Amino acid sequence: MDHVRASELETKLKGQSIDGWAVESLINHGKSAAVFLARKGDEKAAIKIFDDELIEKYGDKTQLARINRELMLVGCEHPNMVKLYSGGVDANTGNHYLIMEYLDGPNLKECLQDIPMDNVGSLISQLAECGMFLEDLGLVHRDIKPENIAILDDHSKLVLLDFGVLRPVGEVGLTDDNGIQSFVGTLQYSSPEFLFREEEDSVLGWRALTFYQIGGVLHDLLMRQELFADRSIPYSRLVVAVKEDVPTIHNKSVPSYLVDLAKACLAKKPSVRTDVLDWSDFFPPNVGTTAAEEAKIRVTSRQAIAKAVEVEDTNDEADPKELLQTVIDTIKLKVRGIRASNISSLPPVVVTRCGDKVTVVLGPNNNFSMPMKLTICYSIEILDANIGAISLCSSSHIGDLEDDEKAEPVKLFSGIFSANGIASILEQCTYVAVEQAQDNGPAGIDRAIDLSAFEDE
Repeated sequence: MDHVRASELETKLKGQSIDGWAVESLINHGKSAAVFLARKGDEKAAIKIFDDELIEKYGDKTQLARINRELMLVGCEHPNMVKLYSGGVDANTGNHYLIMEYLDGPNLKECLQDIPMDNVGSLISQLAECGMFLEDLGLVHRDIKPENIAILDDHSKLVLLDFGVLRPVGEVGLTDDNGIQSFVGTLQYSSPEFLFREEEDSVLGWRALTFYQIGGVLHDLLMRQELFADRSIPYSRLVVAVKEDVPTIHNKSVPSYLVDLAKACLAKKPSVRTDVLDWSDFFPPNVGTTAAEEAKIRVTSRQAIAKAVEVEDTNDEADPKELLQTVIDTIKLKVRGIRASNISSLPPVVVTRCGDKVTVVLGPNNNFSMPMKLTICYSIEILDANIGAISLCSSSHIGDLEDDEKAEPVKLFSGIFSANGIASILEQCTYVAVEQAQDNGPAGIDRAIDLSAFEDE
């Protein structure tokens, strides 16, 4: 709906009553609707009137279905989500409408340059809170972008708007636009799988989209420009950018976890986003803990992003083999360094590589109460070389077990590769394995080591 049509609609509706609310003036307009200020006594509300041409194109049934989906949120209140009051087709004017909370503030696109950098972390946490709230309700927004976010309270509060393409997760038989699997939402902030409608209709599948769209918003806050701004015209170029281009993200004035979070959110593969990230990563890392406590948090609650080092920005495809070699070299170096720093408590080590695995052998050495050799095997999987995302697994055993007797590998870490973060994990894993080897007793029995306490859940 352009400004001319929105102004014509304002002239038509001004002074009219819709569901008990008197229409006063035009607030704003977008592609599919215009929003008006309305009053009922001393109360204010925003009334969204949908474009008749849109309804003619897609049909009355489709528009009413979308309105009814939004009305699922009536009575479901969250501080970072606009309140919805009512909606339907007005009997007097014939217009399709939604009535919602009136918010006196600009959208994020309008005030992007004014957001203090100190507020970015809090705003993203608020957006994640709203995303989690919807997920707990079994719903997904599908169109999170700066234009659909109101900024209030001196740029310190965020409220998510416009639930026009809201969708229940996993609802059998539910399709968009009369059964046609067309694109809905906004291309610029769409994940690749959603653009091509190849998304998985599951909690994890839609969470991957939400993570991507929050990452797009975070990109704009950090870079002070729209995602793929230089590739938005023509349309086909933007499609290629969403599918293939890795956006440059850097900002030295914010905590590093925000930069790494944005990079991980915008990973092209949905499985990488949900493997590397969890909702907890959208909140500032804990402070005041010891190095060992921080390492355990990273391992057990996926705080990898919080401690990740910045990955080189590039629009070229990164080589997974190079990242694998870097990770392996780091593991070998750090394991030797752990022994060198703890020479009085750990026996000498032998570190070797075989393919995508690093094997660490300690002992046997009676001087360290280890009558049998201890073998720790680390295996590395490259999840996304462009953002430096890896998965690290480990298994450990005492003696000379056959392959079918060895323990299943335990995932220690999945996230953005960090040399310091990996070192903390390796040190704790080594000490747990050594302690169990020592507890095996002087007689010695070939057996697997239990590393489940370190499993990344």
